[in-house]
Order: sequence, then structure tokens, then C-alpha cells
Amino acid sequence: MFMPDSSISTERRMHRLVVLFVAVALTFVTPRALAASTSDARQFCVVVDPGHGGRDSGSIGINGLREKTAVLDIAQRLGQLLTTNLHARVVLTRRGDYYVSLEERATEANRAKGGTPADLLISIHVNACLERTVNGFQVFYASKDAFGLDEIIQIDDTGRQRRVLGTGYDDISESARWDSQCSKHKEANELLASSVADALENRLAMPRLQNAPAVLRLLRGLDMPAVLVEIGFMSNGSSEAMLSTKEFQDTCAQALLEGIMDYRKAMLDRVSFER
Repeated sequence: MFMPDSSISTERRMHRLVVLFVAVALTFVTPRALAASTSDARQFCVVVDPGHGGRDSGSIGINGLREKTAVLDIAQRLGQLLTTNLHARVVLTRRGDYYVSLEERATEANRAKGGTPADLLISIHVNACLERTVNGFQVFYASKDAFGLDEIIQIDDTGRQRRVLGTGYDDISESARWDSQCSKHKEANELLASSVADALENRLAMPRLQNAPAVLRLLRGLDMPAVLVEIGFMSNGSSEAMLSTKEFQDTCAQALLEGIMDYRKAMLDRVSFER
């Protein structure tokens, strides 16, 4: 039982009561505040990366459709579907027609989930080729040994692929970090690529090109499973025409959603089995 000390002045007694009141109040407020601050960390988080933007148009179709426009439309639709169907936290690396560097995209993805890396990233692009009859979709995933140590594919800022000799790294520490990240997410990268490609094949009326491991500039700094999807060829007239329609954009977004859902289910099943 609390007994007041008569030798303590009224002013000091009031001060102690105020301090006691604040302390008691904090014991009730703090758990709620902590729960709010960690909610992002518990929620399934997907980073959707529409390639290019701003001064970087990406590939341009024969009828003038710009890659940056088509992929942003698909990305926004995918974001809405992820929120509605999976109640996921969705982070778009850009929401309008402006330039975002690869480094900025990677940094945002690595902090997307309550300051920690997102659960996955999907980067959306449209391919291009000098041969205008070429068409189809393709999924790239990060791998340190895409073509062994002597020949590796790199994806540049414009989404083009090129073969280079060696690892493409001048800094040994950067190469070691890349090796570590690829090893950490190797199985998840392959599963995500396969799930997304299967879903696209089920939905899209275009050829499926082989999934390809690659050294992706965008993915170098990421610490999460990630894929880069090339949907069609802007250099192909029929592909460009499809990409310009809202119906096809909706179909692409739905296919990507289904691929992500299949991947997530497979990962959850794997965790349950291991337990």
C-alpha cells in the first residue's frame, strides 16, 4: 500500500504523480506503437519495378509505343491485383514518367519491408531485336554463373543484353558480395522465374523463350529473390499492338499475379514441410 510522505512538498508530490501517470500510460501505449512499427515487416511485400522512365524511354515500337509507358501500365495493374488478392504491401519503384537510377531502385527494394528487403522483386520490360519477326516473352533471374566464368550476360540500363568476358567486376569485394547473394537466393530465384514463366505461358498468346540466368545490373545490390521479365518485343508489330491495349496489359498483370501466388504457395509449402 502506498503511503504519502508528509515531509515532501505538495509541488514535489504532484511532480511524482505526473511522472507516475506518464509511466503507466506508456506501458499501455508502447506495445501498440511497437505493433504498428513492425506491421510492415510481417506483411508480404512485393517490389514492382517498371523499367526505364523519364529521359530513358527504353525500346520504341515501329508505331511509336514506348517501353516505359507500356511497362508502367502493366506494373500499376499488377500492384492493384497484389493489394486486392494478397493484401500485400506493394512498392512501385516509379509511379509516373520520371527517371529512377538502378541504384535508387535497389536501395528502395532493400528497405521496402519495414527497413528490410522485400520478399521479392519483379522488374517488367519489353524486349527488342533487329529481326522484326522475333517475338515472345522471357524471364531472367540472377545467377553468378550464367555462362560460366568466361562468358556472362549483362543487362544494361536500357534493358539490352550483351555477352561479356569474365565476371564484369573490377572490385573483388563486389564480386564476392554478388556471389553470396546469388548463392543465398539461388533456389528461390529459379522457382520464381519458373512460376512466373509458367503463368505467362498459360495466359499470353506468344511464344515462351527459355528462362535465362543472367548477371543483371539492377539485381546486383538486391538481397531478395528477383526476376526481370521481358514481355514481347517492341520491334515486332503484332507484339507492339497487343502491348498498347488495356486488355493485354490486364492479362499480363493477371499472369504475373498468378506466377507470384504460385511461387509464394510453393515457398510456404516448403517451409511447412521442413518444419
